[in-house]
Amino acid sequence: MDAATLERICRDVYRKYPEVNGVHPRSRSNDAGGTVLIFETCAQTADGRPMRRTVRVTLNADGRVLKMSTSKS
Repeated sequence: MDAATLERICRDVYRKYPEVNGVHPRSRSNDAGGTVLIFETCAQTADGRPMRRTVRVTLNADGRVLKMSTSKS
């Protein structure tokens, strides 16, 4: 994946999930020939407790976003 595509995807993720703003994603390839980008951060809840946040972005081989999902723990 080229730098321009990665930058575009990161901008979209940062806009939709501002708590991961500035986090550089880890990259994994999937079985379908695409890529999965994983953004992880730790945010604080309103009562001060830490909350881990993970955003996964599934891309096809051309760099198009197929799915974005998030989890909190």
